[in-house]
Amino acid sequence: MRKSLIGLILLLLISSAPVTASPDWLSFRYDAGRTGRIPGRGDLPGSPLMKPRVKWIYYPMSVAPLASHPIITDWDGDGHKDVIIIDAYSRPLILKGETGALIPTSIPISLTFKGAEPSCGDTNEGFGLYLGGGSLALIYLAEGDILKGGLDGFAISPPLVMDVDNDGRDEMFIATDMGKLYLLNEDLSVIWSVDLRLRGRTLAGGDVNNDGDLEVIVGTEEGYLVALNSKGVELWRYQLGGAIKSISIVDGLVIASSREGALGVLDGNGQLTCKLQISSISSDIGIAERENIAILGTSSGEVALLFTNNCTIRVSPFDLGEVTDGPIIADFDSDGNEEAMFGTSLGYIFSVALPDLRLEWSYRAGSSTPLLASDDLDGDSLLEVVASLEDRVLVLEGSTTKTLLPEYPFIQIFSPPYGLYTNEDVLQVKYKVIYNETKPVDVRLRLGKGGVMKLLDVETRNTNTYYFYELNMSNMGDGIYLVNVAANVDGQVAEASSMFFLDRTPPSIEIISPKPGDKVLKGSELDASWNLYDNLDPLPEVSILLSKDNETWSLIAGPIREGIGSISLNTSKYEEGSYYIKVAARDRAGNYAEAVSGPLLIIEPQKDEVVTKTIRIVEPQNSSYFNRPFKVKW
Repeated sequence: MRKSLIGLILLLLISSAPVTASPDWLSFRYDAGRTGRIPGRGDLPGSPLMKPRVKWIYYPMSVAPLASHPIITDWDGDGHKDVIIIDAYSRPLILKGETGALIPTSIPISLTFKGAEPSCGDTNEGFGLYLGGGSLALIYLAEGDILKGGLDGFAISPPLVMDVDNDGRDEMFIATDMGKLYLLNEDLSVIWSVDLRLRGRTLAGGDVNNDGDLEVIVGTEEGYLVALNSKGVELWRYQLGGAIKSISIVDGLVIASSREGALGVLDGNGQLTCKLQISSISSDIGIAERENIAILGTSSGEVALLFTNNCTIRVSPFDLGEVTDGPIIADFDSDGNEEAMFGTSLGYIFSVALPDLRLEWSYRAGSSTPLLASDDLDGDSLLEVVASLEDRVLVLEGSTTKTLLPEYPFIQIFSPPYGLYTNEDVLQVKYKVIYNETKPVDVRLRLGKGGVMKLLDVETRNTNTYYFYELNMSNMGDGIYLVNVAANVDGQVAEASSMFFLDRTPPSIEIISPKPGDKVLKGSELDASWNLYDNLDPLPEVSILLSKDNETWSLIAGPIREGIGSISLNTSKYEEGSYYIKVAARDRAGNYAEAVSGPLLIIEPQKDEVVTKTIRIVEPQNSSYFNRPFKVKW
């Protein structure tokens, strides 16, 4: 464990600074509510397959993965935009928008409960970051304080922040797993709570019935849409079917989707006007008002358009993985037509033209889903796109040159996915060379390790076709490898690479304590510690198990992948007797190792012996009994 953690710390210290690159790309406008409605348009003329350029990348030092969409705002009040992201344990990461430099915060990092997506708003104590974590509603204030409000149950919805009472300060809606919906004041005192008897997973707000007041729509795990006014009075409810995934409100219409593929449009009074069924829906709903359509992504890699005026649907497949984030919609390239931008489970960001669903460009941002937001980060009147991945924050720069890039072949590598760990002997390489027309293309496939590239394949094929290559790895050693594809179409060359880890070596485990023969008093803490090392995976998955016979094991902790090297186990619930403890580890490639220590003894603590005797005390004859001290000895 010590070697593994030292290596990880060195890697994080080296990589935690922003990495800059020269700008030359599109700009986007950010929708703070992430409803997909973005006013205005980008400033750049467009071109098919424009090449994105990275402005900066930030690699956080936290072991916990990043887990929220970026929020773009002026956090520290210096007049410049900042980027805020929450990690998996509700701890904020705050970066300068222009440079990616870390902004120190006095917010305690000891909070280790898991929270939901954050929102931002104004309080009577200044700007705040709103979120729910465990059974608390929280506001992180820019000055460093944390406001907390208790909830009945765990917060399971992202907070919906809006000025319900029009007093210039924001209130928070939040739902819990106990079926409650809360409206909380700026100090997190309860304005009202309603028992919906349904678990609210997603919230949306707006004037849905055109009465001049704001309403909240709750989408529940049980498949219901519930509308309430600002006083908490239920207006209507409708069962769409399947857990509600996303809700958008536009022009008096409520458009909602479920994870099971139900897509419905309701008017402001809860009356259904359109309902369709498509494949499983995995992204939020965006609204292209200019085309009068709703846009969303599916788990099978498709983008679907719902034309709300005639209740028809158009679906187009994209082989970039499950479409899990977005869309952000605007006329990005100022060609008079809107585009939609999505993130996928394979780490791609891609843009499609509306309404014909033509792929304009895609960019491999990493190996996890990019969570997207956009705004002008550096004050140049151009807009950047911010992508939050589990292990990095990435910003793609808006161009200041307004020049068109020439059309060129564009390569997508589907396998191996970037960052793959494998211990197999055969790896299938899958890729496609995309071009604006079908033409012959010369393709070169290479494999690299340690800066040395080996040619695998050279062929002449056609563009816009899948290519496959079976890589025999039986004689290859452990290490980090690079698959590189280069394509030449009429003298225009493009390259793409994907990295993978070949790892056939299991982790190495040494149990430090307990040692065989150790004795532990029942009711006390059993401290177990171990050393763990893996040659390629800095954080193998660890499980701790206990057995009485060294054959049948019970899981007592894990699986965990957080780099810890010890646990404490309370022995109160265990019987007196002999036990064995096992530490099992599995790395990301699937290699398994375990170590066992024992037997150790859990024993009952010794107790003072209690002796009971009957003693008769008789006073001298002719005396009366009275209270007085005396001693008994035997």
